[in-house]
Order: sequence, then C-alpha cells, then structure tokens
Amino acid sequence: MVKSAILKSGCLLRSPQVIVGKGEKGGILVVNEFEKLFPEVFSTGERIKRDYYIYNNTLELSVRGGHYHPLGKFELMTCKLGSVEVCLRYRDKTGNLLEERLFLSGAFPSVLLIVPLVWHSVSIGSNMVLNVLTNCEYEVGESIVGNPPVR
Repeated sequence: MVKSAILKSGCLLRSPQVIVGKGEKGGILVVNEFEKLFPEVFSTGERIKRDYYIYNNTLELSVRGGHYHPLGKFELMTCKLGSVEVCLRYRDKTGNLLEERLFLSGAFPSVLLIVPLVWHSVSIGSNMVLNVLTNCEYEVGESIVGNPPVR
C-alpha cells in the first residue's frame, strides 16, 4: 500500500515500496515504480524524459532551484542519500503567496511530485544525493524565476 500526502501546494508526497533484505541478501531495496506511485500523472501518457542528480556538494550549504515551471511540466524529486530541505511557494485562489517546507531523506524514502506553477528551492548540504526526474528535456529559459502566478 502506498503512503500518500497531498500538500497544500497541490504537490504530492508518496512513499515507495521498501524491502529489507535478510540473510545473504542484506541491505535495503527501495523500489520506485512511478506509474504505480503517481497513476494520475502517468495514466495520461506522460513519461520520464530526463533524469539528473545533484551530489558531491562542496559547500556547507547550497540552495538550488529558486524557480517554477510552466504548465505541462512536472518533476519527481527523491533524496537517495542524506537529507534536503524543500521549500514550495504557491498562490491560493485569492492570490495570496503561501509557503510550505518539508524534508526529504534517504533514511525515510519518499518521492515528491512538484506540479507546474509551484516555485521551489532545495537546501542541500554535503554527503547527499538528490535525484530529479522530469517529463521534458532541458531547455534554457524553461525555469521561471520569481514568484508563481495565481492558478
């Protein structure tokens, strides 16, 4: 059974299948079957076109992102090692700018679906691996700096 949370921003946070190995097969296996985790996205024919990692940060703390994406683009974000703080900004129906923060951790596997028009940034330290998957290829100018518009 998938554990799920709908955030106020409209983003979704879901937990993948975690299998703890025993005996000769020690370790932990984390299974991210994105079509099963997010059927509302993938049942429309969407697919992953780009997969990128951020790791080996040499700064004590670095903030990445600081933008939002246009309609039609989504991102799946998961922390494979260490932890990151994610800041999400969005506008409610009356135009008020709201913010929510959450942590993604490799110790507690989860996948964050960032929906279009939600501004996001990620605070990362050293000794972490952040994995992001998107439904479109990289285009210069696809990331829109500034606060998101009213949806």
